[in-house]
Amino acid sequence: NSSAASDVYKRQLYAQEPGQLPPELWAWLRDKTTTSAVLVVDECDEEEAIKLKGQADACEGRVKLITIGVGEPFLTEVVPNRFFLERLDDETTRQLLRARFPSLTNDQIAWIARLTAGYVRLAVACSEAFMRKPDIDVIQLAQAPEVRQVLRVLLPENTERKVMQALSLLRRVGVEEDVAQEGKTLARFVGVDWPDFRSIAEEMYRRGLVGKKGRYRYVTPDLLASWLAADVWSARGDVLLELIKKIPTPESRESF
Repeated sequence: NSSAASDVYKRQLYAQEPGQLPPELWAWLRDKTTTSAVLVVDECDEEEAIKLKGQADACEGRVKLITIGVGEPFLTEVVPNRFFLERLDDETTRQLLRARFPSLTNDQIAWIARLTAGYVRLAVACSEAFMRKPDIDVIQLAQAPEVRQVLRVLLPENTERKVMQALSLLRRVGVEEDVAQEGKTLARFVGVDWPDFRSIAEEMYRRGLVGKKGRYRYVTPDLLASWLAADVWSARGDVLLELIKKIPTPESRESF
């Protein structure tokens, strides 16, 4: 009934990535024996999911844990409690965007649904970009190559685009402590001051376009990272070959 659904909604917790969970959360959930919750953790790899499951199990069934990460279809059949979600089809994406962004025009929604290819987070981010700048001309954008259209809408500010392009060049980019030299090397490559680079990366994290993994940052979803990296390789491929030699560690060079 509606009362039960409302109660479940109030007990839902969402974390954009595991590091976003408050350190005291699990102790609080264990101590509050009359409290139950549904905890959803995004950007979660296999190792992190196992750790979180151990914490949830310690709450004696009062915490329903849902972790979201990259997976393969076959895992659904061989591993219990694994569900592989296909990308949304075009019409479902349109329905979702109409419900969440009712002020967008049908042309805008159709364009976003087609180009984001079923990636919900990317579709939502593009829609939010349209909301921030409603005068974007869909017809004009349609005359440009499709990938550049999305990047132009999603990252209209040139410095933001440079930082995201830099972050897309590696599977993950060190930005803190002893691995920060990776990020500094890429910041110099795209001509952005290091403090600005860090600040923009944090803003992109708040928008859901950058993920965190300890001292590292990475572009998400993978489709966006691929688009951004391809854009750089297309424009500056010859220079990138020289950049690879400047990346500080063999591991980071191999992640190009």
